Amino acid sequence: MGGQISVTNDTLDPVVGWVASVDDQKPVQGWEVKLESGEDVHIDQPLKVGHRYKMVLRSAGGSKGTTREWSQIFYAFKLKDHLILKVTVLKEHKQLRILEIEYLLDEILPGVRIEDRSYHGKTYPRCFVANELIAYLVLHKIATDEDDACNKCQVLVQCRVFEHVVDSSHTFKLTMVKHN
Repeated sequence: MGGQISVTNDTLDPVVGWVASVDDQKPVQGWEVKLESGEDVHIDQPLKVGHRYKMVLRSAGGSKGTTREWSQIFYAFKLKDHLILKVTVLKEHKQLRILEIEYLLDEILPGVRIEDRSYHGKTYPRCFVANELIAYLVLHKIATDEDDACNKCQVLVQCRVFEHVVDSSHTFKLTMVKHN
């Protein structure tokens, strides 16, 4: 995530937030923010595209002065334009998730051979073999290893972009998968 990024506090409460690498749990320099209501900040520090990060937002407020915390794990994605992140939308986990899915689809779909396939005597339309996709992701350095590739695909399973042809447990498995 390079490019121009702004975070805007569109809530009534002060907010603190940061982004940390999932690998080492250390906050990323330049991604620590403290915002009063109505304030915004520009972030120039890029995140490494394709790596997993955790964004944490904490607000102190409300009638009882309670502290609330929201967090989301995401894969850093390529920015197309100036990105404005609003605290209210970040709390709902929608904005980053949509951008993450767009990035993953752009990276993953070229490696998928979608076609009708037979499995245990039954034909399933519009499927791909997960092992082939995992090999493609690792070979083209979209994923660092098989576990990383499975984790990226799991995000798309959770969002119901992919589902297993037989087992609908919402877990990405290295067998045949249906593309929705």
